[in-house]
Amino acid sequence: NQSGMLVTLEGYPVLDQTNQPINFDENDRAISIRDDGSISVDGAARTTLNIVQFDNEHLLEKAGNTMYKTDAPAKPAQNFTVAGGMTEGSNVKPVLALTHMIYTSRSLGDTANYISTINTLARKASDTLAKVY
Repeated sequence: NQSGMLVTLEGYPVLDQTNQPINFDENDRAISIRDDGSISVDGAARTTLNIVQFDNEHLLEKAGNTMYKTDAPAKPAQNFTVAGGMTEGSNVKPVLALTHMIYTSRSLGDTANYISTINTLARKASDTLAKVY
């Protein structure tokens, strides 16, 4: 941001392993974030991102567009990779999703027609049986 603090798109500070905001000086030039979360500035190690995990991720509650909260204790994350300079993309392929939605919609319509036909046949059978007896 304007004061040199590393922030999320929403403006929240990104914290280091000591839970302190990560700040940069105006003289810092070559800022690099490695895949292990360590940050170096002009070739010198500066700090490490605070990347955590939770024993039960189902306890996390949504607290905004990209934020979650919980009362459960966090622990340092294991087996992760930071991808610097990347933008997370959608995990949905729009054309395939639309095709699947159309297929599901048609299947629902076909099933509704089938149920209607069965009900009509059952009603006719009931009427026919009532006339016979």
